[in-house]
Amino acid sequence: MRTVLSAAVCALAVLNVPVKAGEAGGFETRDGGYVEVGGTTDPSSLAFSVGYMAHIRSSLFAHAGLQLARSEAVVDNRKTCGLSLGSRICKPRGLAPFVGLGVLFAWTPEQEDPDGLDNDGDGIVDESDEWPSDDGYMALCPEFGLQLWRGEAEGDPAALSLSARYNITDQGSDSNYWLFSLGFVFLNW
Repeated sequence: MRTVLSAAVCALAVLNVPVKAGEAGGFETRDGGYVEVGGTTDPSSLAFSVGYMAHIRSSLFAHAGLQLARSEAVVDNRKTCGLSLGSRICKPRGLAPFVGLGVLFAWTPEQEDPDGLDNDGDGIVDESDEWPSDDGYMALCPEFGLQLWRGEAEGDPAALSLSARYNITDQGSDSNYWLFSLGFVFLNW
């Protein structure tokens, strides 16, 4: 899993090359942000993400963001905070399908119930600020979806995004889960 995550981060760094004006298929290269909310029912999951998106080549976008989530599939259904990194291939015009790949590094700020163990290794058992040793997870996140773009040649490009992402976690196959999301992309803000 670490090899895959390292390769994904290296690929994002290599691909972060500026685009020449006009190469982006209708508008100049622009950076911006995104907001996304998603969920699923089996297992019950809910997530909210906000972050930065960069249009770095003709059909290539990169994103980095923060995610707040809760899922029955991982970390005993506790709230998690996470850092999400990824890329998408998508034509930035009209109704356009996309595919993408990302990674998620998530941890929990919640303390779990007392477990009678010294989870943080300081010699004190179940102190008030002790975090459990299994307080996070990593996930490889392939995704696909549709984006509806407006403002291709004039104004500020924006898109409505519908996506399906499969989170392949390091917690085992029982902890993998789908997340279906609705999002908004705003470039040049």
